[in-house]
Amino acid sequence: MRCVSAPLLEAVRARDLGHLSRGHARVGNWIYRLRLAWHRLVQALEKRPRWGSLAMRSFMHWYAPYFNACSFSAGT
Repeated sequence: MRCVSAPLLEAVRARDLGHLSRGHARVGNWIYRLRLAWHRLVQALEKRPRWGSLAMRSFMHWYAPYFNACSFSAGT
């Protein structure tokens, strides 16, 4: 904060407050929770395999890298 001018700092703070007021973090939080739930599901299926779990694990191992690539922010 000491390295930028006062008008620039004010602009950055206004932009960040705008993001917060419009709920921009809401989607990111939802994606984080979804990623965590899927990770826990795969761990549970690997720990206690049941009938049909192989298909679900195979799908998750295929889809997880794609989902991660699409859902991670590229620069923000």
